[in-house]
Amino acid sequence: MKRILKTSKHSVPTLYKPPTYQPVSLPPPGTINLEKSYYHSPNYQKNFQDFQLDYATLGDTLLHSATTKPDHTAMDFLAEKNSYTWGELLTSSLQLASALKKYGLKKSDRVAVWMPNLSSWPVIQMASSLGGFVLVPMNPLYTKHESDFVIKNTQPKAIFTIPNLRGIQPYSKHLESHPDVLQVYDYQNMFNSEKDELKRENCVDYNDFMNSGCNSGNFFNDATPDDTVLIGHTSGTTGKPKGAKISHFSLANQGKFGGMRSGLGSEHTRILCNVPLFHAFGYVGALAIPSVWGITSLFPAPGFDVNASLAATLNNSPTSFFGTPTMFVDFFRGLDKMEKEGKFNMSDFKIEQAVFGGGLVPPSLAKRCREMDIGFTIAFGMTETTAIATGHFIEEKDDELLCNTVGIAYDHVELKVVDTDSGNVTDIGDKGEVCIRGYNTMQGYWNDEAKTREVLDENNWYSTGDLGVMDKNGYLSIVGRSKDMIIRGGENIYPAEIEDVLREHGKIADAQVVGRPDERLGEEVAVYVLPKTLGEEVDVEELKKFCSARLARFKVPKYWKIVEDYPKTISGKVQKFILRDESVKDFE
Repeated sequence: MKRILKTSKHSVPTLYKPPTYQPVSLPPPGTINLEKSYYHSPNYQKNFQDFQLDYATLGDTLLHSATTKPDHTAMDFLAEKNSYTWGELLTSSLQLASALKKYGLKKSDRVAVWMPNLSSWPVIQMASSLGGFVLVPMNPLYTKHESDFVIKNTQPKAIFTIPNLRGIQPYSKHLESHPDVLQVYDYQNMFNSEKDELKRENCVDYNDFMNSGCNSGNFFNDATPDDTVLIGHTSGTTGKPKGAKISHFSLANQGKFGGMRSGLGSEHTRILCNVPLFHAFGYVGALAIPSVWGITSLFPAPGFDVNASLAATLNNSPTSFFGTPTMFVDFFRGLDKMEKEGKFNMSDFKIEQAVFGGGLVPPSLAKRCREMDIGFTIAFGMTETTAIATGHFIEEKDDELLCNTVGIAYDHVELKVVDTDSGNVTDIGDKGEVCIRGYNTMQGYWNDEAKTREVLDENNWYSTGDLGVMDKNGYLSIVGRSKDMIIRGGENIYPAEIEDVLREHGKIADAQVVGRPDERLGEEVAVYVLPKTLGEEVDVEELKKFCSARLARFKVPKYWKIVEDYPKTISGKVQKFILRDESVKDFE
C-alpha cells in the first residue's frame, strides 16, 4: 500500500541550477603525461559550466526532480510493491520533516535509521535533509553492542526502524535500553509483526507519526550546503566503526559527477540497486545520483537476493547494475541457469552498464560484460570520501585498465601517492599511500578529533591507508592496505600481490592473505582460499608450487586453509581483522 500524500506544486530555488546531462568523455590521447604521482582531474568537456561544483543541498536536488519530473518513478521497492514518483517522494518527505519539527527536533539534531532497504528509507533520508537534521544510517546487522555504541556516540533524537528482521535481528529488543530516544516503527512492510512496541513509552507507529506532520504542501529547506547531511560509519573491516561527517555539498556533487562519470544521467536510466542504503555506495548511488538526475532506482529486495535481482531483470527492465563484482558473478550464474532451463533469452537482456564497488573486476567477468555489450566502471572510495574518489569512464574499453586499476580521480578531486616514510609524492610507478582531497572529503569524525587528525592533515588531505601506484596517465592501482602489510623477518609483504597470483589459478575463486603472529619472524603469511567450485578438492601442494613459480620464496604462504566463505560486512567487504584473529587458532 502506498503511503503518500497528494503532490503539491513547488518552486525551484534560485541558487540551484541543475546541470544538463552529458557523459564525461575520456581525456584526449597524449594530454596526460605525469612524472610524479599527483593528479587533479582536468576538464576536457565542451560545456564547462555544467561541470562546475554546485553549491546545493540534497533537498535542492530533490525539489528540482520533483518539479521537473513529478510523475517520473523515483524509487520502486519491488518486494513491498511500493513506489514513489519524484513528486510523491518530495511531498511525503516534507510531511515527515514537519512531523519531526513538531515533535521538537531542531536543526543539526541527529535522526537514525536502522533497517534494511525498505520503502520508508528514502523518505526518512530526504525528510532529514529538508529539516536540517543529520541522518545516522545504521548497519541493519549491528549487534546490540554495536548499535549501543553508535547511539551513544551520535545521540539521535529519533530512530526509525522495524520491530525485527526475519526473527534474527530484534531491533525493538535492542532498543529497550534507549527509552529517551523517540522510536518510530514502520509496521507496513514485508516484516509485519504485532505492535507490542507501542506499549512502551516513546514508541510510535510510522504512519501515525507521518500523519502528525503538516500537509500544507509548502516547501521548506532548513539546511545549507555546508551543513552536515549525515554521519556515515565505517564498515567495520578494521574494527570499531568511526562516524564520518558528510556535507550536503559533498553528497549533492557526488550525485552530479557520479551520474556523469558512470553514464547514469539519461532519463531512461533504471538502476538495479543491490547494495544497502546505509552504505555510502547505496546513499550516493541509489539516492543522491537519482535525485540529481531524476532517474529511477529499483530495489529488488531488502538485502542482496540474486533471485530477486533476476526477477527484476525479467520484469522491470533495469538498464544499470549496482553492486560488487561478486554479486554480478552470482547474477550471471543465475541468468545462465535460467537460459538453460528455457526461462530466459539473453537477447532480451536490457542492462547496458554496471557500476562496481568493493573490489576489482576479474578478467573473466570483464570478458562476459564485453560479450554482452555491457559497459562497466569501478567506483573507488570510502565512507570518508563520500563513497567515490576515482573511477573509470563508462566508455573505457581497455580491459587492462578496467581490471587492474580503479580509474582516475573524479572531477574536482585531487589524488596523490606519497612515500610512507618521508610523506613526499612518489615518482610514477612507485608504491606509496594514497591520499585524497576535494569537495568529497569528510568534515571529520564525529566526536573524535584525535582520530580525525590521524587521517586528515592541516591541508585537508585524507590519508586512506591504501597502498597504490599511479601511472603516467593518472590511473591508480591499489596494491594493498598499509595496515594489511605483513612484515616477515624484516621483509614487507603486500597481501594483494599474493591474492592476485592465486586468483589466476583455474580452481580458485578468491584468496585472502593475512599475517599470522610468529615469535621468530614477527609474522608468517597465512591464506584462506575459496575454491571456484564449492566442494571441489583443492591440492594445497599444487597451489604452493603455483605460487613458488610466480612469487619470491618468502612471499609464498606458510599456512593454508580452504574455506566456503569469508566473514563479511553487509556491503560485501571481507573483514580481514577477523581472519587475522582466527589465524592464531586455525594454524596452531
